Amino acid sequence: MRKKSSIVLLAMLCLCVILSGCAGVVTLDGMGKTSLEDTTLTGQYATVNVKFPKGSENEHTSILASNGMETKSWTGKAGDTNITIETGYYDPDKNYWINFDSEVKESESMLKGMHFDVANWTTEQTTLDGKAARKIDFDYNECSEKYHCTVYITLVENKELWAIAFSTKQGKEQPQEVLDSLKFEALPKTGVDPQKIAENAPQAAIEGLTFEEDDLRFKYLCLKLKNTDPQRTIANYRVNVYKYDKSGQLIPESRKRSSAASELYEYNQNILPGQYTDSRKGWRVNPQSDIGKYEVELVSITYTDGSEWKAVEGQQIRTSVSI
Repeated sequence: MRKKSSIVLLAMLCLCVILSGCAGVVTLDGMGKTSLEDTTLTGQYATVNVKFPKGSENEHTSILASNGMETKSWTGKAGDTNITIETGYYDPDKNYWINFDSEVKESESMLKGMHFDVANWTTEQTTLDGKAARKIDFDYNECSEKYHCTVYITLVENKELWAIAFSTKQGKEQPQEVLDSLKFEALPKTGVDPQKIAENAPQAAIEGLTFEEDDLRFKYLCLKLKNTDPQRTIANYRVNVYKYDKSGQLIPESRKRSSAASELYEYNQNILPGQYTDSRKGWRVNPQSDIGKYEVELVSITYTDGSEWKAVEGQQIRTSVSI
């Protein structure tokens, strides 16, 4: 996986790809013979099985435009059509919420900025292997030739974006066989191990979550946590803080574009064995009128001797407070 650079602008689909060794020769109507193979392309959360002339893996993406994404991109050529397939996702440790509509708008800006004389631009809602998708069509000029481009963008389980683009000289047919063969499969998730979770129980106890106000009437979210370790002193602990609306739906940090689903907070004050956090210490929050609940999830604890506890896969130590 490579970090996408938002600075570098590449020509998107005017590709000169020399393909060799592709299996399975097929005939596409109006295109003559071209080499295609059944290829599996893998992202972080899902794989795509597709009949695709996989020619090369690119260093940068040219469709998915959002900053901070991990991306992969492949290009190939079938007859008169250049094909690009891309996948993008955010660091899973950051627990991102993806705003699909804003991602499509970012991609549209990217596509318009990379092509000459863009015309006849249309967008529509469609499906791709049963998943909600956006279809973008437009014409453009490249190297004194006129091309038509069709782009599909879809979102898999609100975790991973996939895009597929066909760029063909005007008047030529696009390889529908590629699109028809496309199949998404979610990668198998790591099984939660109850024994591992039990063995990883932290030597700390959460005993409540409250709102407190200071003299200036600023509100603070205060976690009452007890250090139950008989010997070690807690130097620092970290929590994820989630917000929910009054109907119980998660409110991400930004509702207009993709963003973290939670905020990471730290408590940096020693907690002696058997002692509690300072009830006057917390994290400043600004509850909006539509927020119904805050939820805190314990992520990690660091001790003064340098040792550390971290939550394992599936281990959710949470508490909440309603407004």
